[in-house]
This record gives sequence, structure tokens and C-alpha cells, in this order.
Amino acid sequence: MQVRKLWDDLQSTLWFRPAIWVIGLGALAAGLTFIDTRLAGSELLSEWPWFLLGGAEGARTISR
Repeated sequence: MQVRKLWDDLQSTLWFRPAIWVIGLGALAAGLTFIDTRLAGSELLSEWPWFLLGGAEGARTISR
């Protein structure tokens, strides 16, 4: 019962959910950055040329 009360007290604090979001999104950012650096030199772009077609000029066109 002590663990259940501690868990309930922890969840009722103001910082619990924002802290979980910050930790989770920080891990997601680190993971996606790692994947991006791994894929930069891979053969993915040669196998799927449609994956990244535009470059900087394409991004500028989309944002207009």
C-alpha cells in the first residue's frame, strides 16, 4: 500500500506530467538526431530518390 500512496502523491504534483513530457521529447529529439546522422551517409537516398527531392529551393517554394 505504501507504493500505491507514493505513486498517487507523485502523480498529484504539479511538475510530474511536464517532467515526463520533457524527458520523453528530449529522448525523441536525441533519437531522431541519431537516425538523421546515420541516414545522411547511407544508400537510402540512392534507393529512394523521391525521398528528398527538393533541397533548399524546394523548401523555399513550399513555405511561400
